[in-house]
Amino acid sequence: MKKILVGIIFLFVFAIGTAYANDYLVYRSGGSQYSLEGAMTTLGFSYDVFIPDGGTTKITAPQLASYKALIIGWSAGGFDMSGLDPAVLTAGITGNKILTGHDADYHANIGNAAAATFMTRAVLFAGGSPGNPGILAFPVYTADPFSYLPALWGISSFDNLTSENITAITADGAASGLYIGLSLASLSNWGQSFHAGFTAWDPMFNSFEIGSPPEGTNVTIGTTVTPIGGEVPEPATMILIVSGLAGAGLYRRFRKPRG
Repeated sequence: MKKILVGIIFLFVFAIGTAYANDYLVYRSGGSQYSLEGAMTTLGFSYDVFIPDGGTTKITAPQLASYKALIIGWSAGGFDMSGLDPAVLTAGITGNKILTGHDADYHANIGNAAAATFMTRAVLFAGGSPGNPGILAFPVYTADPFSYLPALWGISSFDNLTSENITAITADGAASGLYIGLSLASLSNWGQSFHAGFTAWDPMFNSFEIGSPPEGTNVTIGTTVTPIGGEVPEPATMILIVSGLAGAGLYRRFRKPRG
C-alpha cells in the first residue's frame, strides 16, 4: 500500500511539474530595449521562446493551444512581428486578453517594483483561463504599436513617448483583478510610464486604465473571461510545496530504522 501511495505522489508531482514546465509562449520581438525574457525569468515564470525568422515560420494553432498565454514584449526598434498569424490569433486566443501601453517588461527588468507587480499580475491574468490561451501584448515603438494584431479585433492605437500619469482605473479594470495591490501613484512617473494609447477596439474589449497626457488616454484594454484574485501564488509555489511533501514521504518510506 505504501509503495502505491509513493507512486501516486510521484506521478502527481510529475504531472504538476509537467503542467508548469512550459506555461507561457514568449514571442521574441527583438530590437532595442527588448527585455521580456529577462523580466519573465526574474519574476519566476516558466516559458518557451518563439523566434521569428522574417515570416518563414509562424506560430501555429496547435502550438498556441499548448500554452496558458502568448506574451509579446516591448521593443523600441528593429522588431520582427512576422511570426504572428492574425487568423491563428483570432481563432486561438480564447482566454483573457490584455493589451497595454505600459512597457512594464522593460521597467520590471531594471528594478521598478510597481512595474514588476503590474507585469506579474498581467501575465497571470493572460493565463488565467485554463484551457483557453490568453494574450498579453506590450507595445512596439511605431506609429500604430499594435498593428500586428488581428484586424477583426478592431484595434487602433498610437505611440506616445512622453506620458507619465495614470489617472483612473475603470470599473472593468478593477473587476479584472489586474490592479489589486497597485495605486495610481505607483503606476505613474516611471520615466515614460506608458508608450501607447488606444482609440478604438472591438466591443469584446473594455478600457481598463486611463492616463495622460494626452488627457483621457486609454492606456490598457482587455477582455475578462476569468478574473484573477488577490492572492495568486508564484508559478513555482505549488511545485515546491508538493515536491517538499513528496520528498518528506519518500524519506520516511526509505530511511533505515534505528536500533
